Amino acid sequence: MSKSGHIQALLNPPGNPKAQYFTNGALPDDAEEWFAGAEPQPGSWWPRWVEWLGERSGEKKSAPKSLGHKAYPPIVKAPGEYVFG
Repeated sequence: MSKSGHIQALLNPPGNPKAQYFTNGALPDDAEEWFAGAEPQPGSWWPRWVEWLGERSGEKKSAPKSLGHKAYPPIVKAPGEYVFG
């Protein structure tokens, strides 16, 4: 959980002196109870999230040279017609 608004919390990059987020190892059923037991952490949540992902991810792979798959070819170029309608 972050100290900023829900959009700004996502955008706070490392190095922002105003950034702060909260952690709590317990997982109570109630959000207010979780927050009451949470500890403030200075800085951006990004580095901790990258660390968390790294602990749960496999080996890095190279990006594919082309999009799609023979069973699932790309339909339209990005960003796609669904964006521009």
